[in-house]
Amino acid sequence: MKRYVVDKTNGVLYVKKDSIVDKHLRFDGKIRAGLFVSFWGDVEAEEVVLSPGCFVRGEIRCKNAVIGPKCRFSKVTAENRVVVFPKSAGRFVEAKEVLLKEGCFVEKVKADLIIVDGRAVVRELEGGRIIALKE
Repeated sequence: MKRYVVDKTNGVLYVKKDSIVDKHLRFDGKIRAGLFVSFWGDVEAEEVVLSPGCFVRGEIRCKNAVIGPKCRFSKVTAENRVVVFPKSAGRFVEAKEVLLKEGCFVEKVKADLIIVDGRAVVRELEGGRIIALKE
């Protein structure tokens, strides 16, 4: 059974739900992971989109990243923007702009602009501007 589907016209690599990727995954384009996908190695692409329940043991390196709800990750390094959705947890996020949604947990965030939308748990913030949207 195939774990990947490549859409060459749009430059997207789809990882099917409930897949386990046990090696380093690098793709020139976008990577979209289905529900409950586990990545045991690093993930590299222009854009990485994780659906709910994904797990990334390695590092995510990209230009833009969307970390879906209830995901677990170790490190995200992006050139532009990272969005972390509710109930996701990770150790480190670095980008120009980081948006943390309500209920996520990140140990350290380093960015030029950090937007915290609601109650998020962040142990250490390092950035130029920090904006809190809700009480």
